[in-house]
Amino acid sequence: RVRRAVWCVQAVGVGSLPPSSLPRPLFARQRLPPLLPLILGRRTQLLHEMDGVEALTRVVVIAATNRPDLIDPALLRPGRFDRMIYVALPDESDRREILRVHTARMPLAGGVSLHALAEATRGYSGAELAALCREAAQLALSDSLDACEVTERHIRSALEAVPPRTDAASV
Repeated sequence: RVRRAVWCVQAVGVGSLPPSSLPRPLFARQRLPPLLPLILGRRTQLLHEMDGVEALTRVVVIAATNRPDLIDPALLRPGRFDRMIYVALPDESDRREILRVHTARMPLAGGVSLHALAEATRGYSGAELAALCREAAQLALSDSLDACEVTERHIRSALEAVPPRTDAASV
């Protein structure tokens, strides 16, 4: 039995590779220098905690990231994060279900088809689909604070504003 589970959200922020090991254009895009000492300090602290003098029993540490290519190899050594489990992007039926959940309390105009939207959002993650739904609702409200429904036009505009950010290289 597991006594305690520790969940690290966005593990890349904790265990990112140092700037010297990142490809130059990628590191330049990320604008991390002001935060770098904090991030590197967290990684060092995490490694010390995981390798600690005192043996931890029945403790599971779970982390998630959408950028596995940036995880520091030191975190992947035996006794630290022993396994990487790939969770694929949602397929069309999964996207339709995610969209159904995120639009359940959102009045959609008669012409809005979740089936067509699920087809149009290939490559979107669940979080991106949630952002797409929020964006469409915000666009409807920006048209009119008295808006009663989200229309196909709002959905199309939201698709332009919220592109999929998961590329084939990071999957």
